[in-house]
Amino acid sequence: MVSGTRRRTATVITLAVCVLASQGCVSGHFLELARRRERPVVYHEARLDGDRLLLAYTAQVTDDRGRPLSRQERRSAVELADLRADLPVEGFPAEALPDAAPFGGVLLPIVFVTDDVPGPCLAVETDGDGRAVRALLRDADGAVYPPLESSALLRTRTAPWVAPLLLISAPFDLFSVPALMLFQPAVAASGD
Repeated sequence: MVSGTRRRTATVITLAVCVLASQGCVSGHFLELARRRERPVVYHEARLDGDRLLLAYTAQVTDDRGRPLSRQERRSAVELADLRADLPVEGFPAEALPDAAPFGGVLLPIVFVTDDVPGPCLAVETDGDGRAVRALLRDADGAVYPPLESSALLRTRTAPWVAPLLLISAPFDLFSVPALMLFQPAVAASGD
């Protein structure tokens, strides 16, 4: 009985020290640690499927601070009308496709922007590290669509391991910074 009481007391003291030593709410720190951003680095398949451009690419997964964690194979679809409209990167309506989604349509060769290849093709511009920065769709008539910035395909997600920690951290946030608890439901509901 005594050992159980000591263990609970040690756990409470340890968690209280963690809460009081942290700056801001603990839930926010957990969410920050769990946030993942996926940016395309290499395009390896492009297809024209009716009025959509289908892209398969390798994405670099980073944490909220930009540290590389892993790479994932991803697929996205872009409406040609949206590409023609030259929409801003922040609100570009790219559709994230399931990773195993079947690709139909006409296969396009992927070339570098500097290559003099007639369309249809996808011309990719890379940075000094070889990461894809933007892609230009060239059609069969030689017309070039406005560039598709690779950052328009950015995916942001929260790692699933954080969910149980939020259930634990919420009471400590309530204890240490009660005013922040007014914002906690909105952050938890949005996922980011």
